[in-house]
Amino acid sequence: MFINKILSEIEDFEKIKIADLKADFLKIKLNNEKRRALTLAKELKIYDFENDDFFKGRKKLKLDFILEKGSYATMIIKGIFLQSKFGKAKEVLF
Repeated sequence: MFINKILSEIEDFEKIKIADLKADFLKIKLNNEKRRALTLAKELKIYDFENDDFFKGRKKLKLDFILEKGSYATMIIKGIFLQSKFGKAKEVLF
């Protein structure tokens, strides 16, 4: 698999093994799980803008969506807003 080849090259270059990355003394568990590079939000709902309760004079937007386990909601949100900011997407696909 392509990813395994890249990980192997990194291990050789850095002279480490990914599996050896442990920080037990800090009580931190490092996982070397692979994640999908691309994930799509399911059941995306975008609600109307409302006045923000915390930042007076600003607006807020509520989003609801479902992600697969291990996905990051912040990346979905960033993708939505960056596409709109830079005008790169004709439409947001979900």
